[in-house]
This record gives sequence, C-alpha cells and structure tokens, in this order.
Amino acid sequence: MPRKLFSAMAIAAASFASLAVAVPASGCTTLGVFSGGTPLECATAVALNVSIEVASLFASDSRRAGRFENRLRAAALERLAKSGVTSDPAGRKFYLEVHAEFDGGFKIILSPPGERPPCREADPDWEISRTVRFDDEDASKSPEQVEQQIEDAALSALSQALGSSDSCHPARVSSSDGGFVLELAPANPRVRSRYLRERLNLDPSEEIDLAPRGSLFERSPKGAEELRSTFRLDRERYPGEFRVAESGAFVAAHRTGGCVLEGFAVTIYRPDGTVVRTFSLDDLLTPGDIESVHRLGLPAFEVSIDDLTDRLVITLDEKESSRKIEVDLKTGLALVPPRNLFPQFRVDSEVYGPNGGFDSKGWREPLCVGERLDFGAMDLVPETSPRFVGRARVSPLPEYTEIAKRARLQGTVDVEAVVSETGRVLCARVTNFPMGLPDKVEAVMLGWRFQPAIVEGKPVRTIGRIAIQFHVVDPLNER
Repeated sequence: MPRKLFSAMAIAAASFASLAVAVPASGCTTLGVFSGGTPLECATAVALNVSIEVASLFASDSRRAGRFENRLRAAALERLAKSGVTSDPAGRKFYLEVHAEFDGGFKIILSPPGERPPCREADPDWEISRTVRFDDEDASKSPEQVEQQIEDAALSALSQALGSSDSCHPARVSSSDGGFVLELAPANPRVRSRYLRERLNLDPSEEIDLAPRGSLFERSPKGAEELRSTFRLDRERYPGEFRVAESGAFVAAHRTGGCVLEGFAVTIYRPDGTVVRTFSLDDLLTPGDIESVHRLGLPAFEVSIDDLTDRLVITLDEKESSRKIEVDLKTGLALVPPRNLFPQFRVDSEVYGPNGGFDSKGWREPLCVGERLDFGAMDLVPETSPRFVGRARVSPLPEYTEIAKRARLQGTVDVEAVVSETGRVLCARVTNFPMGLPDKVEAVMLGWRFQPAIVEGKPVRTIGRIAIQFHVVDPLNER
C-alpha cells in the first residue's frame, strides 16, 4: 500500500446544496453524479483538500514532501483566483488526491465527499480522474520533473471541475466609436436568471424566460451608460459574434458551423428586438460557389459593418485574394445579385489548337453509331476547325468528373468527328487524358448536331476537329 505523507487543510470553500435532488418515495436525498460538464461553473466558492500518497518520491525526504505540499497548494490557489472563485468557510469541501499505483504511475482524483443520506452511503457528487504514468523511459527524470508532471495533471483536473468563468459574466461588444455597447446575458442558466431579473426589474416570484437576450447601452462622452433596450436573441444564432452599428440603429449577429456552409447564418436586429432579416450564405452565393464551398470548405471570413453606408460587409478570403458581399442593413438584402466569387470549373468547346492533337496524346478507339468508319476515307471532306466548330448547332458539353475537380485538373481533350450529310455525328474519337474526362467527352459527342455541309450543291460527309477544354476560371480575372 502506498504511504500517506501529508494532508493539506481546506484552502477555500463552496456550497453544493444545488446539487442535491430530493427523492420523496424513499425519504432519502440522492446526489446527482456528473459525467463531464463543469459542475462548479459559476460557483461563488470552492474548498480544496490535498492529500499526497507518493511513497517512492517523498518517502525519504519529508522536507521535500512539505515543499511540494506548499507548491501544490499555491498553484491551486492561483488557479482558483484566476477562475474568479472566492472563499466561503461555511461551504463543503472537495478533495484532490494523488496516489502511487503499483505499475509505477500516479493517479490524481478530484472529488467532493458529498452528503451521506440517513439510509445509505452516498457516492461522491462527481469525480474527475487524471493518471500520470512513469515508465522505463521516464526513469531518468529528475524529482523536479516528476513534481511538475504531477502538478500539471492536478491543475488540469481542477480546471475541468471549475469550468469556464467566462460563461458567468455578461459579454460586451462596442460599436466602432464606442458610442453604443451591446451587453449579452451570461451563458450559465443560473447566473443568467439573476442577471435578467435585475435587468428586467422582475419580482423574485415571477417566472422568467431564460432565452438569450442582449441589452443595448448608449455611452456618453464621459463614459456613463444609459440602457436603451433589452431584446431577445435568436437561439439558433446564440452564442455567436456580434457587431453594433455606430449609429446604434442595428445589431448584426453571425454564427458559423466551422467549415460547413449550412452553419453560417446572419441575423440583423433593430434595437427594439425586431429582426430585419435572417439569411445564410446560400442566399448570397451562386450555385457554382455553393458547390465550391461544399467541396473545399468554408473559407476564412470576416463580418464587419461599414458605418458610413449602413452596410454589412462579409469578406471571404480565398487563397491570396478577398471577395466581398455587401448587405443593406435596412433591408437585409444583398446590394447586388449573386455572382460567382470563387474559381469555377468550366468546360468549353474551342477551335482545335496547334499544340493539341494525336501527335502528343494519341487517339482512343473511335465511338460510332452503327459500323465503324475509316477516318481516312477518301469520300470524307476535311474542314478547318473554325469552320467545323462554326457549323455546330447542338453542342452539349461534358461535365468535370468529381475526382478531376478535387485535383483541380485542367487541360484539353481533342475530338475528331465524322459528320453525315444530314449533320449527325457518325463517329468520334478523342485523345487520352487522366481522371475519366475522355469518357465524359465521348458520352456527349455523338449528340452533337451540325448544319449540313454543301459542296457543289450537294450535302457531303465531313470530318473535323474540336478541342474540349477543361479549366478553372477565377471570376476576379474576368471582371
């Protein structure tokens, strides 16, 4: 069994009465067991008892054990202070214990003792464990390094128990000139309840709606703040990021779901809580841009307010360039219709160029309607590529393959086609190209239709060449 060396006195205190749940059927008090979460979040006080059982480290050096006791207590006090937790000796305790294990590791357990109902023993309210292991590779570690590793694990457990004090305080956002301040109710439900009762001047006996709310203050040049309004916020947009117009006439809230397009949405409020409009990027982007964002992920973005024009500006960064969408705050509508912002995958039919052709790529086996024709037959009238392309009347284009889009593949597939006297494509052959693009070209070429070619007053069969170009076009370069 590990040898217990010392136990520190309580260094702070807290009340956990709100954790108890009454069970009338048995007359016993059953304590809730927390798994994850932050049970002490927004607690006004907390108690900490430290017991150390690390025989292999401190057994022969009681002074060292005392110094480490003081070190751990000081580190815990500092962490408690940073978390905004104060002391209340009337509260109950929780314990931080460090145990040596038989395999050479140390186990740090953070748990409160809990209440003991009259009818049975009770488990702790909650328990958070950290295990620090020292294997053969750690044998060369100095005692100082071992102490640091134990301290880090203990403070990590303590931080998880305390939770984030950020959710216990209202968040504040100012307009660009500081003339207006939006105060957001605390995220923690218990603290929010107290905050809203004070802000809305409610009687303690009145029920309260804990929906998210924002309070808009106007700040005088001397710094005094006057409350203008308190209004509800859309739950789906909260929490999020907020912007306040310099005029105080609008508040914009936006939220994003990481790299997912569907998670991005904006709500524009007036100070009385009226929603001007809620919209997503789907409302502002073209189908081509939506496809690009779904494939590549939502780019880095920034939402700001142009106070001179009362416009909301959404700046989307794509590689080294920025693309902006401007929205009228008064209507919530984009100032210009959606237009492509991001590079688009485009397929075009072009005149056959001098650098393409079978000399470098090689023709694939022809695809024909009916029997296979000889592309070198004497009765075929050759046409220049510009004339051949100019006679096309129905010219469906292939699509990019998904794998080619992901690879952002660009290039040309050359086509040679035999056209009948009536303008129908009888046979077509294409050049080789990676990622399935030649198959896409072949699938549509037999559907092309041409104006019949006339030689000496009679329709004739012709042969000509077309280039099908797959390329990525940046809209910024086309404007």
